[in-house]
Parts: sequence; C-alpha cells; structure tokens
Amino acid sequence: MEGPARRLVPLVAGLLAVLAPGGPAAGFELWPLVVGDERPVAGIARRRAAGPLFESFELADGTRGWMLRPLLGGLEAGGRSRLEFLYPLGAFQRGEPGWSLRVTPLLDIQGGGGDGPEAADGTGTRRSAWTVGPAFGGRTPQGQRYGGLFPLGGVARERFGLARLDFWLFPLFARARHRDGFERTYLLWPFLSWGHGGGRRLLRIWPFYGHDVKQDRFERRFAIWPLVHWRNEDPGGPGQRQVRLFLPFYGESRSARARSQFVLGPLHLASENQQTGERSRAWLWPLVRFARRPARDGFAGSRELRVEPFVRRVKTPGSTRTRFALGAVERYVAEDDDGTRSGWRLLWISRFAHERRADASEGWKRDLWPVFRYRAEHPADAPPRGRLAIPWLLPVGGEGFQRHWLDAVTVYERRWSDAESRNDWLWGLVRSQATPSGVFHDVAGVLRWERPRADAGAVVGGPSAPQAQVD
Repeated sequence: MEGPARRLVPLVAGLLAVLAPGGPAAGFELWPLVVGDERPVAGIARRRAAGPLFESFELADGTRGWMLRPLLGGLEAGGRSRLEFLYPLGAFQRGEPGWSLRVTPLLDIQGGGGDGPEAADGTGTRRSAWTVGPAFGGRTPQGQRYGGLFPLGGVARERFGLARLDFWLFPLFARARHRDGFERTYLLWPFLSWGHGGGRRLLRIWPFYGHDVKQDRFERRFAIWPLVHWRNEDPGGPGQRQVRLFLPFYGESRSARARSQFVLGPLHLASENQQTGERSRAWLWPLVRFARRPARDGFAGSRELRVEPFVRRVKTPGSTRTRFALGAVERYVAEDDDGTRSGWRLLWISRFAHERRADASEGWKRDLWPVFRYRAEHPADAPPRGRLAIPWLLPVGGEGFQRHWLDAVTVYERRWSDAESRNDWLWGLVRSQATPSGVFHDVAGVLRWERPRADAGAVVGGPSAPQAQVD
C-alpha cells in the first residue's frame, strides 16, 4: 500500500473513532470537522464529521450505524450486521441464518446455514451459491457441486428457479428441468424447443407453430406468432376460460363468468362480467373508455370515464379520483369507516395528502420536488412526530437511500417527536434542540447557549412531578 492510499487508511480510522458512540465527539465539537448530539433527540443520537460525509447514529430501538458517504455505511440491528458500499450496488451481511456478499450486477455470494437459500440438510451440509459476472457455482444442501461460465457451458442445480439447468454454447443448446418433473430442451433458442414430463408436453417451432399442453390445467397454441393464438385454461373445470386471437382483426375471451372481445385492434373493445355485472366499452383504446361496476356484496359500485390525455375520473359512493393530463395533476377524496383521505398529486412526484382516521389520529404527507419533503403524524394517544427536509433532490424513498444519499444533500432538517424537536442547518453548522428540560443552541460548535425551562422539574420528573404508586 503506497501513496495516497497509505495516508487515507489512518484518516478514515481516525474519523470513525471520533464518530464512535462515546468517542471524542461527545466532548469536542468544531464545525465542520466534528459535531455531535449530547443526548438523543426525537429518538436519534447523531455525530458527524467533515459536514455530511462522515456520520454515526443510534436509534431509540438500539439500531446503530455509521456512514462514509457515498462510499461506505454500516448497520447493526437485531443480531445482524450489514456493510453497504456504493449503495445500492454493494452489501455484505452476516448473522443468522448465514452471510451474503453482493456487488450488483457483477457478484453475488451466499453461504452459511439456517433457513432459506443457505439451508442445511440433515447431515449439516450447508448450501452455498455464487455468481461472478457470467460465471456461477455453488453446492446444494445434499453436497452436490455445480458451476459454469455463460454462455460457454455449465450445470446449475437448484438455481434460477429450476431443479437443474445444462447449457453448452448457448443459445445453441440448453436443457432445463423443473421441480415438477417437466424437462425442456432448446436448440437455437428461441426458435426450436420441446419438452415433456409432469403431465405436460410442449413443442415450439417459432414463429410458425407451437403448443403447450398440461393435463387438466391448460392447452395453449400459436401460429405465425404473434398473429394467431388460442388457449383453453382449466378445461372442463369451474374456471374454464377460452381465448381466441386473430390479430389485429378480432379477438375474444370467454368463461362461465365473463366475456370480452375486440374488433380491429384498438378500434372497439367491450367486456362484460356476468357474475358481478361489470361492463366496459373502449374506443380507440386506451384513449376513450367508460366502465361501470354495480353495487354487490358490500361493494358500493363505481363508474369510470376516461378521455385521454385530458381527463380520467373514477367515482364511487365513498370516493372520487380525478386525473388530468395523463396524471400530471391528480385529485382524490375518499371516506369510509376507517376515516377520510384527501390530497393532490402534481407532476407524478409531488403530492399533498391528509388523512383523518377513525381513532381521531391524523397524518400529513407534503412533497414538493425538489424543494422539500414533509411527514407528520398526530396519534390520538401520543405526542405528534414528524420530519421536514429541505431540499428534496432525489424523488425516491427507502431508508437506505435516506442514509446514503438524501442526508448528504439535506441543507435543513427538522425532526420532532415526544415533546422534543431538533433543527439542523448545513449538517450541524447551526443547531437547536428543544426538550422538556430546556432549549439548546449551537453555532459551529463554538458559540453555544442553553435556556432551561421554568417547569423542567415537573416535566422530566423533578420534585414536583407526581410519582407512580406501587402496591
């Protein structure tokens, strides 16, 4: 190890030591080098270094983690540890039932024991599986090893959803054995294939002719693909369904409960469900469509009118949803026994929604991309909680994206929960925290002041606070 890499290792190690729980950050602050929370606020204790680049955190449920954005991140929770790198491309995870290493799309290795893909058989043999680019291999719970290099040749056992897969110079030759006993052979895929077993037989000479028949389950055929298709699902059974397609001139689907047909492709489509009474008609599909579902079995019924790209409206006795310009603007209102919901969606990403539930609790979602993202909950029997982040540059969700990417570009954040709140500007440059005991302010870790609350004793359990009685 030479040059810059040799100097980087002690630097990273030193920063992680600073960020470790109980480390120097607990008693030393100098923005943007090191900033930290003296106590958890809104369920989170956080320490940071070098602005948003280095961070460690601990949640109220005991979950702990650290970040070296955007390269590395670690998590420990529930007896499992996880190392993430270049999220979401790479991850190493260990703990029961085993371990795994993934680097999308190049590498995927699994090993260990327990249930699922690393299961062991009665002899204690562990299953393993790995993929490195076009190469793959592994071992089954019975101890059988396999491997291959795509597309040259190889054998896979209990991989890719199959009991066994053999291939040589793919697409020249391949043979796939399914877990139900069906085996299919391919020559010059996808042009010629045949198969049998498990009560199923198949022949495919694409694109001229093909049939796929499984006893008492289905019969499917095509000719001059994709022009002519016919199929019979569940023949002779209660769910029997017959389909005939002669594209683009005519097509129909029939069953004991429903029927649909089209004439000249999208010019006219019609469907009818004889069991539910639902009917629909479309002209120049999908531009113009009208559908009706009558009330039945507790369902209040609905009507839909679509004239794309201008408007689409779906109405039921308890709700109305209206879209304009292919959904660029959408308004919805709904009310049922669980409560009421209403909101707007703008340009498919931004939305403003409110929910009032039957238990008197309320919730808000307000997203205006790329300006801000806001979440708030007012439970009926607990203090309110929520989060506001400015800006919201990546219109994606998920806890992993939040830790690795969104927090790195969040200039201002506000969190509140259980009578506590925290405001944070520029990753700790200016912070304020409000707790039942007082209000704390910090500027760059240099200028700090605190104002205790006059009634702090009563709030946090001082001499004037009521004490619990134990019989």
